[in-house]
Amino acid sequence: MHLNFNWMVAVAALALGAGELPGARAATVVVVTVADNWISETALRPPPFAGDPVRAGTTGAGVPARGIFRFDLSGMIPVGAVVRTATLTVHVTTVPAFDVQNSMFELRRVLQGWAEASVSWNERNSGSAWNLPGASGAGDVAGTASATAFVSGTGSYTFGSSDPLVADVQAWVNAPGTNFGWRLHAQSESTPRTARLFASREGDAAKRPSLSVTYDLPATPPVLTVLPVANGELRFSFPAEADRTYVVEARDVFGAGSWGAVLSLPTPSAATVLTVTNPVAGGARFFRVRTP
Repeated sequence: MHLNFNWMVAVAALALGAGELPGARAATVVVVTVADNWISETALRPPPFAGDPVRAGTTGAGVPARGIFRFDLSGMIPVGAVVRTATLTVHVTTVPAFDVQNSMFELRRVLQGWAEASVSWNERNSGSAWNLPGASGAGDVAGTASATAFVSGTGSYTFGSSDPLVADVQAWVNAPGTNFGWRLHAQSESTPRTARLFASREGDAAKRPSLSVTYDLPATPPVLTVLPVANGELRFSFPAEADRTYVVEARDVFGAGSWGAVLSLPTPSAATVLTVTNPVAGGARFFRVRTP
């Protein structure tokens, strides 16, 4: 491909253009809860103990209960990653003994911090009240559900990936300090005997609540090294990652105009150094390398 450019100006453009528009590589991580508990309208919750399940739904006496879970993603998903899917799996261990009522359960993102050992219907931690009892206020949880799942008998249930659920996880990856987990409750809280006991983090390891996240790894910006002109050709090289595509782009004006693709490089099967060459001619041209 013949390109017109000014050699000295092109050197600066190469250095500044490198690594823009990073590409992606998928990875998956599965984490279990670091904190979980449940809150009831008529009970002050004691600190959790080994094997203590999480209750959500309404009892036969018409008393609602809500679960609350938090997952720590710090160090599990790198900064700059783009979350693609997120699913939450819980395990029902116990259902009402008779006249069981099935219900849709939903997750809502919690917006305030809470303490596992002291969270209750009225307080998110000892001495700090929810905006409204039951973590019901606009400042307590999101106004809409992040995901739903129909729950009947015992066994595992998965809240499938949805745009709101992905957005929750992405927000926590971007700003870990906003990660307060989700509240779990039955949508038909006015219906008795929808209550279920869900395995907690203190219980059977195979049944603990788990969050599976698939995300795109951020690309390492390629660092371009300008090589001496040889045979009338501009030359530069950069370290390339395995299984990642690189595209050379150019434009005529340094700080304005659209970038146009000049060359698509072969995708290397192993880490290597790629070298790009283009004929030298009059005029200015600015280059960058990106991983689409």
